[in-house]
Amino acid sequence: MFITSDNAFQIILTLFTAIIALLIFFTQESATKGIKKFLKIICGLILFLCIIVFIWSVKYFRKSNTNNTAASSTPEKVSESSSITSDVQNNTSQTNITSENTAQEPNATAKDTASPENNSKANNLSGDISVSINLFPTVEYDKLPQYQFQSATATSHLVQDSAKYNQEYDNRPQMAIDNDLITSWQEGVDGYGYGEELHLSFESEKEVQHLVFWLGNWRATDVWERNSMPTILELDTDDNHFTLNFSSGQSIQYLDFSEPIVTKNMKFTIIDVRQGQDQDTCITEIKAYGV
Repeated sequence: MFITSDNAFQIILTLFTAIIALLIFFTQESATKGIKKFLKIICGLILFLCIIVFIWSVKYFRKSNTNNTAASSTPEKVSESSSITSDVQNNTSQTNITSENTAQEPNATAKDTASPENNSKANNLSGDISVSINLFPTVEYDKLPQYQFQSATATSHLVQDSAKYNQEYDNRPQMAIDNDLITSWQEGVDGYGYGEELHLSFESEKEVQHLVFWLGNWRATDVWERNSMPTILELDTDDNHFTLNFSSGQSIQYLDFSEPIVTKNMKFTIIDVRQGQDQDTCITEIKAYGV
């Protein structure tokens, strides 16, 4: 539009000047009746234009002031939002436990929708040792000493009816340390086994820095999906206590201690599970590695 905030009042002033000039001419005796009638119409149109310009200028200034007010408040909102985002990022960085992902162990399979960057975390409740749980190995396990558990006991295990399944399944706790993915320890209480314990022991004290878990029943994919698996375990060693949070997919999960722990005994307690169609919560295998 040709009218702007800069020239609105100049236009109004010009139009009023034109009206005054016409009125002066209107008062002249030489003006005929026809001219006077024409001048009346022109003056009326000019006055109408003055009113239109005045109304438009008022609306324009109100809109301009509103926009300026909104614009001046926007940086404060952005700043506030940025501050909140920064606080969230700082809090996240403080609570994250360091975890790294590298190539997967040979012959390891993973069936999990979780991204490797979204590593599960574990909290040490009794010391300065931290742990991280990853979906991919962070070390070359074939170059590390593996410590074989010598004994396994549990607060319960499932005894299955061999006649019902046409074969006998051994679900004792020893099945969690037999290096066989066909067998597994299955708790044997009613429900999902909350609070049930698996106790593993070495022949003597070991410096353990890595654990590898096959959680659930890995006998077959459909069997794994049907059975339940622990997603939170409490780990008690001779001198430390940890709460371990696992991914709920069918994945080998790699636990790294920030420094070796010296222990002979490990106790795993079921705190939470991924609930399957069958309430039997299973652990197929646990392996321990040194430095």
